Amino acid sequence: MCIDSVGFTPDRQFLKQLHEHGYHFVNATGRGRVGHSTEQSEEQVKMRLDQWFSSHEMLTCRQMMGLFGITRYMANKWLDSLCVTPSPYLYPKKIGGTVCYYRHTKK
Repeated sequence: MCIDSVGFTPDRQFLKQLHEHGYHFVNATGRGRVGHSTEQSEEQVKMRLDQWFSSHEMLTCRQMMGLFGITRYMANKWLDSLCVTPSPYLYPKKIGGTVCYYRHTKK
């Protein structure tokens, strides 16, 4: 069954009942199941980002959300963690009101 354009947040009990019968909600933004981010390992994230940066100069939080199917919170969490490690993978640069992330050059 597909119901389109329903704007509400289901409560936990309702989701549990639907899940027991094999149903689930899909977020209209294309993230996948409502309330869930796709879990990724650091190696998977870096591998996909290497692919991204092979054809793009920079990455925004919104692009990260779409690329990985994750929430804004998780995208920011990953981006922050990749900028502060002892050998940072990315570096941020604010352009206007948007923070853009660039790949550190390999040494």
